[in-house]
Amino acid sequence: MGAIGRLIAGAALRGPAGLAALAALAALALLGAGAEPAAAAPRPLRLSAAPRPLRLSAAPRPLRLSAAPRPLRLAAAPALPGGARRLGPLAGGTPLRATIALAPRDPAALAAYAGAVSTPGSPDFHRYLTVAEFAQRFAPSGATVAALRASLRSHSVISGPLGANGLSLPVRGGAQALGGAFSTTFERVALRDGRVAYANVRAPALDPRVQGVIGLDDLAGPTPQGPRPPSPRPPGDRARAGAAAGAAGGFGAAAAA
Repeated sequence: MGAIGRLIAGAALRGPAGLAALAALAALALLGAGAEPAAAAPRPLRLSAAPRPLRLSAAPRPLRLSAAPRPLRLAAAPALPGGARRLGPLAGGTPLRATIALAPRDPAALAAYAGAVSTPGSPDFHRYLTVAEFAQRFAPSGATVAALRASLRSHSVISGPLGANGLSLPVRGGAQALGGAFSTTFERVALRDGRVAYANVRAPALDPRVQGVIGLDDLAGPTPQGPRPPSPRPPGDRARAGAAAGAAGGFGAAAAA
């Protein structure tokens, strides 16, 4: 029983005055029953959070193309022979000649062929290639040679015709030009025999397409390969040899008599 019901029940027990109160309470109850409940306070709208900014993908990084192969500095500068003296830099305009040894197109295949032609029992034993066949099979490509010529030309170095086997390229130019092409310099050297030679100060820096360079110094000088002429005899030796020949001739004439 609710609170109003209990009040009505209590008023009925108190007589006429209670009945009057009962009537008033009943009216209040009827009014309360017909009244609409107060609407609940509207909840505050929860606005959705601000949209997060879109993270655009980073700009694509530029492609890093592989750099051109750097020249390699091979071996060392030539050692001066005993008794040699350095005289200073070689004049930049001094004409020089050299020969570039090119790398073969396929070094591994060339090494395998060299082993096969020299190994008994191999199918290629003693089956040698002609010079033209060798060039066609192992010489560097025309594009490689053209690129090398262009590089030399940029240093004012003139290249000649390829060797028959395709692995040698003669070049010529001033000392300064060749020094720039191979990242070295040249100096004059006085040799013990009185000859003045030239030599590169540092080992050349070579393009990977190049195996080596021949002729960057002339310390050794040209060596004749044919038979040597007889050395001249001193005057005293020539006189004694003539006397001995005359004596031999006189003995022969006496024996004949």
